[in-house]
Amino acid sequence: MEETMIRPGYTVPTETDGTPADYSAIEAAVNAHNQNAQPGEAYWGIRLCGTEYEVYEYGEVPQPPTTEELFEQLKLYKETKIKESKMCLSEYLASHPIQWTDGKYYSVTSEKQALLTSNLALYQISTAAGQPFKLTWNSTGDECTEWTYDNLAALALAIGLYVKPFVSHQQELEIGIKACTTSEEVDSIAIVYGSADDSTENPESPDKSDTTDETIDTGVKEGIDEQQTS
Repeated sequence: MEETMIRPGYTVPTETDGTPADYSAIEAAVNAHNQNAQPGEAYWGIRLCGTEYEVYEYGEVPQPPTTEELFEQLKLYKETKIKESKMCLSEYLASHPIQWTDGKYYSVTSEKQALLTSNLALYQISTAAGQPFKLTWNSTGDECTEWTYDNLAALALAIGLYVKPFVSHQQELEIGIKACTTSEEVDSIAIVYGSADDSTENPESPDKSDTTDETIDTGVKEGIDEQQTS
């Protein structure tokens, strides 16, 4: 059986005198054609037709993408990677609340931050208008309790400081992704937040092994006092 004879329409019996056919030559010819087929040419395949194997044509070798198409594909791939970096950040923050000076944990998600900022703003507006406004907030898994403005503002600032390095890291990842010129470069960018042991400690903060919660709280409240006196 010469390989040059094998082309679409070629057939061979599935068996001869009870012995299964050896169609390795057909298989080799079909594979060789498909590996060397040029854009616009049909692919070859092997199908069973009754008691025969038949070589047939199907589909078409696609045209290579244009420069513009490759650019759009890479652009979409980078946009997908950037969305992934933002989603991973949201998931990380949702699972890594901050521990406050009362020993309880408080959510640091963007939704919670927005609500906390809104509550503080409403308190200031109500105070300026001479209307009472009860500030309440809750730790993770607990009901809301009443807070003073200073304490809740201190918590808000602490959350902002805790989250900022993670947000900055996401922005750095985004800049790196946008600068990529190939999909391989995009793939090489690892999206990781936090330390290897998945600690809630902010990985980009200074070493706080000898720093107490009270020390952190004092610094935050000093920042609040400076804003109020300025």
